[in-house]
Amino acid sequence: MTRPVSLSLRDWPAADQTMWTSLTTAGDRFDNAGVLSHLRATSQDALVKHYGRWLEWLWQSARSTLDLRPELRATPERLAAWIASLAHVAPPTPHTMVFGVLRVLTAAAPDHDWSVQNRAARYLQRLARQSSSDRKSGRILSSAVLFDAGLELAGRKQTVPTRR
Repeated sequence: MTRPVSLSLRDWPAADQTMWTSLTTAGDRFDNAGVLSHLRATSQDALVKHYGRWLEWLWQSARSTLDLRPELRATPERLAAWIASLAHVAPPTPHTMVFGVLRVLTAAAPDHDWSVQNRAARYLQRLARQSSSDRKSGRILSSAVLFDAGLELAGRKQTVPTRR
């Protein structure tokens, strides 16, 4: 049986499950809500997927670190090794995953020094912005093309607003 790409939340180490619960527990005006509780379910699900991928990589390559507190695992060296293991995917993917993991960890341990890890995330962001997808080329249309198509569908009898 092959290992999953992303460790599911129910399989996370206890410390990570506790951390996630404290970050996402909703509260009212009298309770302390978790720092990430305001996020929509889809955003929380994406963070679970990215963080689960990090944990799965740790399970496969540095299993002994799973006994450490979550923020102590994400050393610059370990994060660099994880990023290197993602070299086979397009640049936006490692950026998204690392950003997601750091979002969770910085929310859980805001007083920890994340400067080196954040610098790595900014580097990945620059790479992602510079990359282009051959798969998408020719499929992204300008707003002028879309506007003309909308007018055509609505019928030419509609008046076109003038610009002032």
